Parts: sequence; structure tokens; C-alpha cells
Amino acid sequence: MKMLAFVICLIALVVGLIGLVAPTVLVTLAQVSIAPSAFLAAGLVRLLFGALLIAVATATRMPRLVRIAGCVVVVMGTVTVLMWAFAMAQANAMVEQWTMAGDGVIRLSGVVLVVLAALLAYALAPGTRRAKA
Repeated sequence: MKMLAFVICLIALVVGLIGLVAPTVLVTLAQVSIAPSAFLAAGLVRLLFGALLIAVATATRMPRLVRIAGCVVVVMGTVTVLMWAFAMAQANAMVEQWTMAGDGVIRLSGVVLVVLAALLAYALAPGTRRAKA
């Protein structure tokens, strides 16, 4: 399970790098993901990934950080599912506002994603196990 979490972090890292290099690709991805079925899928993936991070946290280099990140991702997934159920118009408006903010804001989003994904990937890297004190 730890390897699955590591691979997901690497995928997020690649998405962040795409946002840095080609922000229009990230905008296109965001516009596709606002379809109701894709939006629900994104929320459910966030819930599952957050639960996965919480489950594997003790076997990582930084268990506290991974557990906190898992809790944050679970909250983000819950909010996404609730927005799908009750506030799709607001979700559409938020994505539209983000896409219209310009390349600088989109690249900044990519930087944040790269940093967080790299940190989690480091914590989840294969062959690393926290030593018992």
C-alpha cells in the first residue's frame, strides 16, 4: 500500500511539473475535471488517497507529516463530494476564476503541488522505514 501511495505522489508531481512547464495543459485538465462525474470521481479519489496516507503513515520517514497530509486530503475529498452534491455551480465558478487568473497563478499552483508531492514522495519512498527509537 505504501508503494501505491508513492506512485500517486509521483503522478501528482508530474501534474505539478506540467503546470509549471505548460500551464494551458493544466487549465484543460481542470476544465475537463469540472464535469459532474469527473468531479465526483476526483472527490472519491481524494478520500481514498487520504485514507491510504493515514493507513501507511507509520511505515514512512515522516509519519506525523504523512498522517496530517492524509487528514487534509480526506477533508479536501469530503468538501469536493459535498460541492458535487450541493454546489456544482460554485465549483464551476471557482475553477473558471482560477483558469482566468493567468499563467502566473497556474504556475504557482504547480509549484505548490510539486513541493508537496515531492515531500510526500520522499517520505513514502521505497526502502525507507522509520527506525524504532
